[in-house]
Amino acid sequence: MENIAKKIITLSDGNVFGYVLDVCLDERFEKIGYYVVEEENEEIYFLPLAQIVKIGDAVIVQTVEDLQYFAGEKRCLIGREIYDDYGNFYGNVIRLEFVKNKLFKMCTDKCEIIKKHIKKLNGNVILCSFMQKRISQKREIFHTNQDVPVTILRKNNMQISKPEKVSLSSKFYVGKCACDDVFGYNNERIVKREEKVTKSIFENAKKHNKLNELFFVL
Repeated sequence: MENIAKKIITLSDGNVFGYVLDVCLDERFEKIGYYVVEEENEEIYFLPLAQIVKIGDAVIVQTVEDLQYFAGEKRCLIGREIYDDYGNFYGNVIRLEFVKNKLFKMCTDKCEIIKKHIKKLNGNVILCSFMQKRISQKREIFHTNQDVPVTILRKNNMQISKPEKVSLSSKFYVGKCACDDVFGYNNERIVKREEKVTKSIFENAKKHNKLNELFFVL
């Protein structure tokens, strides 16, 4: 892995202080520095990224004062086991990959897990999750007018047939009052509401093929 086990060299005295033990991440999984082991007594120190002068085959710092003594409990990421929230095992971490100091993925001896699936780093194991969030879909809701009663009529063996053409003589029509307007071709009004049907109105309705409509408004 990147920079792990590299020696820490101080420019002020040209000595080897120790070596890089592990990377240090913050709560957003961004790299903020390294955990360093002092060569002489094997105590752990924290080296912030800002205090690093150069990184090549070794990590160069200015003085030993740039390293901070670390008294907390250190759990190395390298070698840590990874489990998901169902208890499935994904191997031991062997490498971390970063993009501009941001964790991109963890590589184990079994697989690779990208950062968005990593959930917890501060326990004895690393926890990940592959559960997908439920996608809420917009649904159209159609509302009916609650004030209008709806009655469904059911009749066994009900058949729907085409209305038969009304064929009656003019005697049936002439002299009766229309209860509604009847319009013919080009929106020509054949008879208006409450108008008495005459022989000429009958013939005009016949010409416009509107005898059926005229029949039902009488």
